[in-house]
Amino acid sequence: MFVTISRHLKNFSKEQRFDFYQSKYNYYKNMTLVAYHKISNYKIMVILSYLMIHIIIWCTDWATYLLPDRQYASEGMLIMNLLFACACFCAPFLYSNIAHGLFLIDMLVANCIIHYENFGMMLLFNIPCVVAIFFMSRVLEKVYLDHYLVSQQSENLVVHDQLTGVYNRNKLKEISTIEGESLIFPKDLPIGMLIIDIDFFKKVNDNYGHEAGDIVLKHTASILKNSVRSSDYVIRWEGEEFVVIAAGCPIEHSMKLAEKIRKEVECSDNSICPVTVSIGVTTYHGGNYHDALALADQALYQAKSGGRNKVVQYQEVE
Repeated sequence: MFVTISRHLKNFSKEQRFDFYQSKYNYYKNMTLVAYHKISNYKIMVILSYLMIHIIIWCTDWATYLLPDRQYASEGMLIMNLLFACACFCAPFLYSNIAHGLFLIDMLVANCIIHYENFGMMLLFNIPCVVAIFFMSRVLEKVYLDHYLVSQQSENLVVHDQLTGVYNRNKLKEISTIEGESLIFPKDLPIGMLIIDIDFFKKVNDNYGHEAGDIVLKHTASILKNSVRSSDYVIRWEGEEFVVIAAGCPIEHSMKLAEKIRKEVECSDNSICPVTVSIGVTTYHGGNYHDALALADQALYQAKSGGRNKVVQYQEVE
């Protein structure tokens, strides 16, 4: 089981690992001791949580040093282990190990100053607790990793087109308001919208079969994904139509992107037959995004009626 965890996390990129631990923290954050909602970064919050526990330990050691009766110090340290157990729910395994190792060092240093009468008994109780929390932290990370991977897989199935691998229409629900009308981008940010249609795609299916048509669709989707930025959205709209949403892309840049896509499709080899695309382009400036898509669709119609294999900007439509 432990090997499986390491293998999965080792294969994660830096961004994926951060997303995993941030997701784990968000899932278990009610277990943390620091409830400062203005800070959302899991690294800061986990460190603050463990720091608070150690501050409690230091205060307990100071109080024990001042009190004449020190027989209840071992019970206090057991309570500290419960706090560590709560914190390890949302902490990375490495953080938990470091924090718990420092806890044992705290006990050793405190004994040099306080000289506990029952220090051997304290170690006898606390070392097994530390070992138990070590294993619990490892198991919790494995359990949440399984939960995370299943959740990611389910999310991908919901918002991705299974054939082409690009987004499907459900993705628009994630980047739009609750009402589902406006895209959640800053109002002053130009949003390029492209509608791409594969020319005479029905002939591909009729002449070469639907499996060949699927290959052409996947090839075209691959060109779209490789042509846009990582922050852009490629959506399979319906059949052989795709939509590209490019945030922060003025109309002149959107036209250049569309022309780049058109040339790439025309010149590439999809292993079935030569195909071309027609593209309608417009800019979304807020409001109902369906209206912007309708304008891009009008431009697409102009491109198709004008001979196909063209890029047309909505402003060019009479």
